Amino acid sequence: MIRFRNLTKSYGTGRGVFDLSFEITDGEVFGLLGPENSGKTTIFSLLLGFSTPGNGWCSVDGRNCHDHAKDLPCQIGYLPEQPEFPTAMTGLQYLRFQTAVRERKSIEKGIRTAQRLGLNLEEKITKLSPMDKKKLGIAGALVHDPRVVLLDEPTRDLDQAARHCLAELIREEKEKGKSVVWASREFEEMERCCDRIGMLRRGNLVNIDDVAALRRQKRQSYILTFSSEQEAVGFLKENVEVQGVCGSQVTVAVTGELTPFLPVLEKYHLMGWEKVHQPIEVLFIHYYGGEIRG
Repeated sequence: MIRFRNLTKSYGTGRGVFDLSFEITDGEVFGLLGPENSGKTTIFSLLLGFSTPGNGWCSVDGRNCHDHAKDLPCQIGYLPEQPEFPTAMTGLQYLRFQTAVRERKSIEKGIRTAQRLGLNLEEKITKLSPMDKKKLGIAGALVHDPRVVLLDEPTRDLDQAARHCLAELIREEKEKGKSVVWASREFEEMERCCDRIGMLRRGNLVNIDDVAALRRQKRQSYILTFSSEQEAVGFLKENVEVQGVCGSQVTVAVTGELTPFLPVLEKYHLMGWEKVHQPIEVLFIHYYGGEIRG
């Protein structure tokens, strides 16, 4: 459904995307993982026909995105990182506007999506919270039942309930054979939905792998709280990678699945454990080494 061939768009000073060549199939949720200014939004701009490639091309359903830019709004649903709206409208009026622009008549799918997300479409957009504006952006991206869905930082501003609902919506689009591209700086959100993830560094695609393989390589840190300092000291004798100790709390690193690690914990009185959030910099260094600034 989506193809990139030697796609390059340079903005100078090393910014842009460079020599991208890969494909995204029908019914695939593909993740673009990278820090700010790594090229994620540039890729979306090229797919939407907003930008002209310096070299190479990208296509949707066999049509060059630059040459057929006027046809793309009917095929692609797009959620920007920070969606902007005509504030004088209500959510319902906005969905009607979106369908009219694409020469569609039904807004039923947009209404269903908004209802599932818990969004009141009768409210004026100017009164909506950042989370509700993101929900409206999601409904607007799906309202015309596009074959391709582009999501730029879709979980930003969403609470856990809305994130869970979004994951369900994307799985349903996948089951219908849609192609979804999910761009983010948050690996943990993407691994719930994506089939494959491509890692972007300074506009270069440094790795593509399926999520199952990435999970097997994933190194995650946990803070374990034991019932006493004595218990924590006893745990230190186990064959585990300890990153730090503070009283009855021990921070450990686990690579791959947690299952082999669980029998070790059963020997101790564990009061609780907490997953440590890993910045994207740590994730990139673990997977292929080196710093990723820019």
